[in-house]
Amino acid sequence: MFFSATQLVIKLQGVFAGIGVQAYLVGGYLRDGLVSRDNEDIDLAVSGDAEVVAQALVEELGGSYFHLGHGDGIVRIIIYQDDISLQIDIAQLRGRIEDDLLLRDFTLDALALPIEAFDGKWDPSSLIDPTGGYKDLKNKVLRAAGPTVFLDDPLRLLRGPRLAAEIGLTIEETTDAEIRACAHLLPRASGERIRDEFCKILEAPNPGASIRTLDRLGLLQVFLPEVAALIDVDQPKEHYWDVFDHSVETVAALDRFFQEGDFFTPLGWEGSTLGLPWEPRIEEHFLGEVGDLPRTTLVKIAGLFHDLAKPATKSYDDTGRMRFFRHAETGAEMSKAIMERLHFGSAAILMVSKMVEEHLRPGQWNAGDLPTSRSIYRYLRDLGPVAIDTIYLNLADHIAARGPMLLKESWKQHIAGVKYVLERYYEQLEKVSRPRLITGHDIIARFNLKPGPEIGEMLDAVEEAQASDEISTIDQAFEYIEKRFLVKS
Repeated sequence: MFFSATQLVIKLQGVFAGIGVQAYLVGGYLRDGLVSRDNEDIDLAVSGDAEVVAQALVEELGGSYFHLGHGDGIVRIIIYQDDISLQIDIAQLRGRIEDDLLLRDFTLDALALPIEAFDGKWDPSSLIDPTGGYKDLKNKVLRAAGPTVFLDDPLRLLRGPRLAAEIGLTIEETTDAEIRACAHLLPRASGERIRDEFCKILEAPNPGASIRTLDRLGLLQVFLPEVAALIDVDQPKEHYWDVFDHSVETVAALDRFFQEGDFFTPLGWEGSTLGLPWEPRIEEHFLGEVGDLPRTTLVKIAGLFHDLAKPATKSYDDTGRMRFFRHAETGAEMSKAIMERLHFGSAAILMVSKMVEEHLRPGQWNAGDLPTSRSIYRYLRDLGPVAIDTIYLNLADHIAARGPMLLKESWKQHIAGVKYVLERYYEQLEKVSRPRLITGHDIIARFNLKPGPEIGEMLDAVEEAQASDEISTIDQAFEYIEKRFLVKS
């Protein structure tokens, strides 16, 4: 029995010795171990056929295996024990280990350690390092492993900035120039692979800075031209940044929300009345997934996309005031098109497009003009599973609109309104889950009506009144319908 990747690697040493196959620790597992970063997913390069080796390991260790769908010949083993699982990715060597490493993307990934040399500690003296990757890793430098790295696989154009963000690397000058020169090649990679790297960039530390890096490298213009089109689009004087910088700052604010939770305050302000509305059930909500993606990643995508349509909808009224009519609705359609292009799942597309469409709605709430129970019910009904997400998107939008001009009193009123709505939201959620007082058949029988769409309207009205505590009994429900729909004035 083994309960960690380290224990599993020690076990694997004996298995490989027994089947006569040379194996090397490579990839992210080795790289992260050398800089004391946690990584429980083991990467191996082996001298034999990857599938045959996987079969032998599964026979010895249990678990199951399957081929990854990226066309790179990697076989993944999943070993289950109790309530945890461990993962091993196995790739067949392309020639000698030194030859194989020279085909890899970046020098810090062109490292290998014979599995028999691992004793539970990360001793660099046994490393196979043909490109100087260990030195680059220690110096926090991202350097291409060879002259054709990006031609061989254009997805590496995104993977480089993603690794730089994850590990805290500086992109070496020549590699930086090569990425910019090859940026136009990125569409050769599939939409699915681009999507996956983009999501990992948003999951990595400081995603706002990474988006600016993608812009500087010319990558944003290639795979997200709609976002690049926001650059230098000015906004009314109430906004501190142009549309692009505002969108990036919205992502940065959301990332801070998710990282800091209770401890978040804008611009380092202190005070219990200025903190982010946050509690365990909010945190639990954001720890969830939609499809197979973290919920927080999709909220950040909505933050990046929420003002996509401002360039197309920008106009001026008779007084010279800048307006963006229906930019939320148009932006929702643009968001849907982008996510379809990148092959996101239907649940993710629906979530982001709905959030973009409704992102302005919570902005109407503040301490001086609190919404009614009926208004909160309608918000819950209309937004459903993205109601909370959209509230926090709107908070980030508010911060990113004002930037350094954000006033404490304005923020205090804004979060007071949000706190009020969140409290009522959970109350409403309980009420909405209650059984209906009456059904459509009850209405038809009581008032001798014919089936039709008006019956559904009556039911919706009754549910809204019930959730707003205006009615609580069957008799009150019938009386409400009679007064609202059937009594002629």
